[in-house]
Amino acid sequence: MRRSLRWLLFIVLAASGVSLLNSSYGQPVGPIPMDPILETIVTLDEQARRETGKPLNLIRFAGRIGVRRGDEPIIIEPRKSDPSVWQQMEADHVEVIITLEGAESLSQLHNLGARIGSVIGTIVTAWVTPQQLSAIRQMAGVKHIAASHLVKLLQQPVRLQPQNDVSVPDTNATTLHSSNIRGQNVIVGIIDTGIDFCHKDFRTGSGSELQSRILFIWDQTVSTGSGNPPPGYTYGREWTKSQIEAALPSCPAASSISQVDSDGHGTHVAGSSAGDGSTLVGNTYRGMAPEADIIAVKCFPGCTDSHIIDGANYIFGKASSLGKPAVINLSLGGHWDPHDGTGALDRSLDALLGSGGRAIVAAAGNEGDMTIHAQATLNTGGLANITFNHPSGFFYQFYGTDVFDFWYPGAANFCVTIISPRGYTVGPVCAGAQKRWWVDSDANTPDGGVYLWNSVTGPYSFNGDREVVFWVDGPGYGAANDARAGTWTIRVNASSSSGRIDGWAVFGDNEFNPPYGNTDMTVGSPGTATKILTVGAYTTKRQWTDKCGRGWMTSETLQAIASFSSKGPTRDGRIKPDIAAPGTVIASVLSKDVTGTDCPSGSNSPLVLTSDNTYWIMAGTSMATPHTAGGVALLLQQNPNLSWSEIKSIVQSNARTDSFTGTTPNNTWGAGKLRVTVLAPPCPNTGAIFRIERTTGNVCADGSLNPNGADVVEFVRVSEVVEPGDVLELDPTKPGHYRKARGAYSHLVAGVVSTQPGVILGARGQSEGKVLLALIGRVPVKATAENGPIRPGDLLTSSSKPGYALRCDEARKCEGAIIGKALEALDGSDGVILMLVMK
Repeated sequence: MRRSLRWLLFIVLAASGVSLLNSSYGQPVGPIPMDPILETIVTLDEQARRETGKPLNLIRFAGRIGVRRGDEPIIIEPRKSDPSVWQQMEADHVEVIITLEGAESLSQLHNLGARIGSVIGTIVTAWVTPQQLSAIRQMAGVKHIAASHLVKLLQQPVRLQPQNDVSVPDTNATTLHSSNIRGQNVIVGIIDTGIDFCHKDFRTGSGSELQSRILFIWDQTVSTGSGNPPPGYTYGREWTKSQIEAALPSCPAASSISQVDSDGHGTHVAGSSAGDGSTLVGNTYRGMAPEADIIAVKCFPGCTDSHIIDGANYIFGKASSLGKPAVINLSLGGHWDPHDGTGALDRSLDALLGSGGRAIVAAAGNEGDMTIHAQATLNTGGLANITFNHPSGFFYQFYGTDVFDFWYPGAANFCVTIISPRGYTVGPVCAGAQKRWWVDSDANTPDGGVYLWNSVTGPYSFNGDREVVFWVDGPGYGAANDARAGTWTIRVNASSSSGRIDGWAVFGDNEFNPPYGNTDMTVGSPGTATKILTVGAYTTKRQWTDKCGRGWMTSETLQAIASFSSKGPTRDGRIKPDIAAPGTVIASVLSKDVTGTDCPSGSNSPLVLTSDNTYWIMAGTSMATPHTAGGVALLLQQNPNLSWSEIKSIVQSNARTDSFTGTTPNNTWGAGKLRVTVLAPPCPNTGAIFRIERTTGNVCADGSLNPNGADVVEFVRVSEVVEPGDVLELDPTKPGHYRKARGAYSHLVAGVVSTQPGVILGARGQSEGKVLLALIGRVPVKATAENGPIRPGDLLTSSSKPGYALRCDEARKCEGAIIGKALEALDGSDGVILMLVMK
């Protein structure tokens, strides 16, 4: 991700139900498996048809969620579009992500006339009219309907130095390059702002032998011009390798291929992951997998969840038809999401990773130094006043000012009240209720109009938790109105049951105040998905000279985590990010379509490195992600059948640690710094555990050996998703399987999921559907201090928190329930400590 608050591209991951209609329409009757924004669309459409005889014009929702006019996407950039222009436009379809109970319900969607995009098991991307949406929510067999939120790229606008000349060697990739491991026959997929297909770093040969390493380009943002939509889709334009190569001789002039990357983000990302550096003598800025094939999907501006899902499905489909493995780079994300892997985007992308030879790598985010997350743990009757400051002039056209998304346990009833800077109060609004300023006069205060939605449709289908959505608009809502500047309060009252509430500032431009605001859980979606490899950023260089001869420097510390790199854990307690890679200032390919590069006054000139405008600087977890994606491509070249879990295990077990990373895994670094490696060639299966091959002298094993590891492990089957550090127990409901330990002092407890195994017992290639369980040795373990602080030497057992260990202080209960001995202290409530496994 790139980071920027004021300049370049800022596409918002947000949804707001603002209407200019005067409505008296009440709340829906009964639970509806649908996002708040979609429920608003349905009710307003019904009202519009009653009062005017015409359907609702969806243009007012553009810039918040995906809307279309027929097959044409409507692209509105907040703070950049003139309201007098967009108010004259029309939109009649809304993009949705539908989860079905079973695949048989798909025919019903077709019969309704829904325009279907991707079908991934029971998950379907589609765009529908409001009337069709109303009918779908009444269909038997529909589990949930999600809005397709807009996602964003985040620019880090600091004046920093080039990095690929340093960053690629820092990952050990150059060692693999010298062994002819350069990504051959592997596809790197880029879903981003497009690609400069003319750039020399993406092609080979010359003259009549000129060839492109780009196999396909799909521009999702256009609906006119040359080309056709890809097979199976009805929008965008696709170009093949042969069409790209036919256009190369005319470069850099305009060609029959209309796709351009005027933003430059996608081209830069492609260069870091798969550029060959051939534009400069010596290949100074060579990427991680310089001989990999490339498929580029342009989804910005206006990129939504469904665009990403369609793009990923498209790339993997092309890879399968070509018989090649593929890794997809997602240097994007946002925070309208439960942050526990159950959001529509997370679930859809995870569903695409069911077979070997596929991987997705995503950016952690750039809010690691921003208090965009708030958390409060409340006892029954407890109260938390969560505050944020709304500055003057912070208004966003189309969707209001501040948008916040909160989640709390489904068994609880948390009532929420909004208090404006001058003391105007809206609420309390308890579970199952809502306030909408265009419906409820008491929500339309002189300080701003409040929308407050508290789990109106009941607990979310996929995690059982309740969602609270709050945003504030200027009084009366007008294109130039702003809400009252000052301190706003979100008062949360645990009216029944206790529990924890977590919330996020969706736009990432606003922050919560202490004591509830913090920088934890700032990893966004899709980085919170279970099967995706999520990447943080660290620094490998600090200064550089631009094309104009000017020197620049950053305040970041060499080899330290980048100050902006987002932190974990996920809301359900998983460690994120999974790994960290170079990302603070990266030199990579500059798209020919980027402007402002002239010396000395060009706005981008400080970032440009070469006089011919071929390379430039960017920073962010967006830049760390392609380093990792390219590294995964090097692994897939060596073993094209690696599963997502094997890739994650290899990446994490070979991670480099030092004084900056501290004990890993942790929620800043994941397993540590990216270090790609040559995989040992497979040995003939003789049934022996270890042996020496006469011809090569290699030590072979039917398992594997990692000299950096500290434990002996074996593969075990699990009945649910687990991660390194989880305490496991036997699953009594599914013989032969393991699950997260469920209760304190469990006599079913079996061990801990390994993080960096030393010796893996068992046959190779048998890890799909399995995890590595530590049998003996030192291993990081998730622990809780619910039974008191943990000190080195304390015996550990399972706790009431699934997957966590606690201090064992009752000898009778401990018999048969011990998993190990603590090697480190834990004073806080939860954390990860080192443990000695005891069997």
